[in-house]
Amino acid sequence: MGDLLVASTDVDGTILNRGVCLLVYEDDQTAIGLMLNRPLHLPVPAPTLDSAAGDASETSNPPASSTGAHRLAEIFDQPKADQASAEAVNVEIGSVDETVDENEQPGQPHVALIGPAGDSEAGKLLIGKALHFGGPLSGPIVAVHGAPELGEAEAGKGIFVAAHRDHLEALLKAGQPVPYRLIVGHLGWTQEQLSEEIAAGVWHRIPATSEILSTADEWLWPKLIRSATSSSVSRWLGVEHVADAHQLN
Repeated sequence: MGDLLVASTDVDGTILNRGVCLLVYEDDQTAIGLMLNRPLHLPVPAPTLDSAAGDASETSNPPASSTGAHRLAEIFDQPKADQASAEAVNVEIGSVDETVDENEQPGQPHVALIGPAGDSEAGKLLIGKALHFGGPLSGPIVAVHGAPELGEAEAGKGIFVAAHRDHLEALLKAGQPVPYRLIVGHLGWTQEQLSEEIAAGVWHRIPATSEILSTADEWLWPKLIRSATSSSVSRWLGVEHVADAHQLN
């Protein structure tokens, strides 16, 4: 928990291609991750907090803690052996293509609404390009953000995860904008499966930092892949550090 999985350059033609995944829960048997750089353009009406937050929205808001992390595991319904992310490798990118409004102008952010139809208050929350595809396994809308008071769990230093409706609404209505991503769906592994994927070169694993919150989707993988690859090579060679190619010139 609190690490990033950065897809290797060997991964091509699937939803994992150039993907960056945040591990939000781990125990001795399972792991849960959220893809961070798969933005979705949804036609209005978008999913509502009422329909997407589910039971998570009905409970009180606990502070970010290890207890909160276990709460997230319950929300996501911990992955079973037959729901491994390895299956996602065979899902083509085309299966999650963005839906584009015919009336949308090139370069103009797509705007969708969150909330019950006809709600003139908190329900009508503009989310722009913040809604993301987190993985092929179903789950509620969650937010990955940098506001500790609005998170149920911390997934890396300065990175928080929220699933409760009150937290999501407060985040979206914040007077001072807070960097965030709204995410639907997730990836799941057994620890054995995750270890096998890393050993097979599907993922590079590195610590997560809050810098990911303010990095644009299209730049997230290019920004991380060099250091992530160096980290993996260092680990494979059993050395402390391997210089990046640009450092050797």
